[in-house]
Amino acid sequence: MENEVLREAAAPLVHQAPAGERFAFIHRLRNRFTAKRLCRIPVADRSNYYLWTRAQVRRDEREREERGPAGLPMLFRI
Repeated sequence: MENEVLREAAAPLVHQAPAGERFAFIHRLRNRFTAKRLCRIPVADRSNYYLWTRAQVRRDEREREERGPAGLPMLFRI
C-alpha cells in the first residue's frame, strides 16, 4: 500500500523532473521513509541521492561563508 502511494506521488517526477527536484522529493520524505525505500521508486538512484545531499551541505556551508556576521552578503573580500 505505501509503495503504491509513493509511486503515485512520484509519478510526475519519474522522467520529467530535473535530478535536483527528484532528490529534493526524496529529501522531503526522508523522515517518513528510508532513502533506500524511496529510491526503489524509479525516481533516483540512491548513490546519486547521497551525492546530492553531500553537495547540498557544501552549498549551504559556502553560502554561509559568503555572508557576513549579520547574515548579509559580503560586498567584497579583504
